[in-house]
Amino acid sequence: MDTLRMAAILTMTSFFGFECLVWSVEDKKGGTPAKDADTNTADEKAIRALIAQLSDDAFVKREAAQKRLAEIGGLALELLKKAAKESPDAETRERATQLIELIQESGLHVVLVDFYHDFRKNGYPLDKFRPDGPNAAKWIKSEPEGLRITIPADKAASPPAAGVATAFKIKGDFEITVGYQILSTDPPQTGYGMGLEVYLMTDSRTKEAIAFDRRTLPGGSDVYACSRNTTDAQGQRQYAGQGDRPAKGAAGRIRITRIGSKAVFAVEDELSKGFRVIYRVGLGMEDLTLLRFSANPGRGLIAVDLRVHDLRVRCADADALTSIGGAN
Repeated sequence: MDTLRMAAILTMTSFFGFECLVWSVEDKKGGTPAKDADTNTADEKAIRALIAQLSDDAFVKREAAQKRLAEIGGLALELLKKAAKESPDAETRERATQLIELIQESGLHVVLVDFYHDFRKNGYPLDKFRPDGPNAAKWIKSEPEGLRITIPADKAASPPAAGVATAFKIKGDFEITVGYQILSTDPPQTGYGMGLEVYLMTDSRTKEAIAFDRRTLPGGSDVYACSRNTTDAQGQRQYAGQGDRPAKGAAGRIRITRIGSKAVFAVEDELSKGFRVIYRVGLGMEDLTLLRFSANPGRGLIAVDLRVHDLRVRCADADALTSIGGAN
């Protein structure tokens, strides 16, 4: 293990108190530390040459260049964005656009921080998480099956979402995965749907944010919902819904990947195999100052009951996670 890698491990372990953070340079295909950090990388000159080859007269060369750029992944992203916008060649613009979407949806290609917390085994440590929302501390309970969040029926009509937030902010490109289980069985009779909400807000003047929900609607339908939130010139919060998508099963995982300024939302239902992308939403590149997972009553008149099983945060920057202090 080299000196830089060891220093990173020691710094983060000391900062968060116990060994749930692992620093590594990770091979995307194998998921293990790469033996040669240059195996799947290329310098700027090589990337530019491959992008130029996207307009080659020979189809086989265009295909080979696109395949190699996909393998390079995130390192080629900025130059591909430039090509997609500025290239005079239509096929280059089209292929670059395809590659940008592929790279953004394939997750991080280089991982320098891997934070993992299992609420089923390690409870709810206050140095890593904090209550967030009205009365949140009263409605959170550590159980062997996970972190349980329950909003009673007589409180569900008025409060916003309540749950836990991380006690650290997140910088740069990231991949966030949350495992959950909805325990509520009866659908609400009123409101816009109750269930789990994952909420992200950036360190931006207009408080750019995305709310991602797994909801049960009045009538019993299970859906995913996404809202892109901002603040207008008059200081009023604005909410842009992205449309509902069908959900299956009461448990699953949610994965949010940001590479550059776009956030890609993917889900894995308990009855499915593998993640499927359901939303692509611009978020900006500012630090993430709020990551909250909570029970959201959706202004219904029914109890909301769920568990969060675990949380994984993987980052591309070595200094991606920094403390934002205690509860507030």
